Amino acid sequence: MVVVLPRHCFHSNVGCHEISAYTFSEDEAVELVRWKPFDMLVVNSDVTASEAQQAINLITTASSNPRLLPVYVPGNDRNVVNAVLEAKLGEEDEQAGDAPPRRAPLFHGDTLLPDEQEEADRAYARAEEAAAAMEADRKEKEAAEAAEAAARAKEEEEFRKKQDEAREQQSKRQQERKARAEASKNHHLLQEQRVQADADKARFFDKIEQAFVRVDKNQDGHLTRAEVIRALRRDLELPALLHLPTKITTQQGAESQRQFEEAFQRMDIDQNREIDTDEFKLFCLEIRSKQIAACKEHVH
Repeated sequence: MVVVLPRHCFHSNVGCHEISAYTFSEDEAVELVRWKPFDMLVVNSDVTASEAQQAINLITTASSNPRLLPVYVPGNDRNVVNAVLEAKLGEEDEQAGDAPPRRAPLFHGDTLLPDEQEEADRAYARAEEAAAAMEADRKEKEAAEAAEAAARAKEEEEFRKKQDEAREQQSKRQQERKARAEASKNHHLLQEQRVQADADKARFFDKIEQAFVRVDKNQDGHLTRAEVIRALRRDLELPALLHLPTKITTQQGAESQRQFEEAFQRMDIDQNREIDTDEFKLFCLEIRSKQIAACKEHVH
């Protein structure tokens, strides 16, 4: 509750009042009136008449001025307060001098006078309208702020979503580029391996053909047992190609003899006791494939 404690002075030469108003809380007013002789007490607040009467009684009892005039004006309309002050100050001037103290408030019990009740109702209605307008403005402002916050949150969420999508797309493109680069690298490596394998195969075939020519002394296009056995002793590459020892013993039951006979029979596909170029190549390729497979198995 707000308590207004006005102080006035009368100028007889000009015949007017000068009003100075001080606004305090109820507790502050009780303390101030103990040592400062205020002339009039105006209680203007949105409280009931009973509450205003209690405040007036409390303050007037503590006042150092026995002529303190209490007035209750409902609401916070300053114009009404000033009008009441002017009217009551005029009454005070008429009662100046040795008039007895006036402490009676403008109440009849807890009920205001009819004209005062009507003014109080209008002031209270205006106060209610003002409070309702302020509440409506507050709610409208809160709604606008909430809508703005929701829109901002939605924009931020959409922005984050776009950022996440952009990062995901960028990561996907990077993975695709990496995969293409890896595939291209593997393709080039495979191509190189194929080229190298073809080159090695070509060199191996050339090596086989040259060995066949060296072994075929009579140049008839066929190799006999005797030609192969003599070439194993003299040719440095032939033992490795045929996977046979360099010296073949002609004695029965010898290990070298057995190995040679098995190899010669595998080479002699048509069983005509002679080895032609194709038979020689196929046998050398078979030996080479077994050697490569053995190397791979040893590595693993």
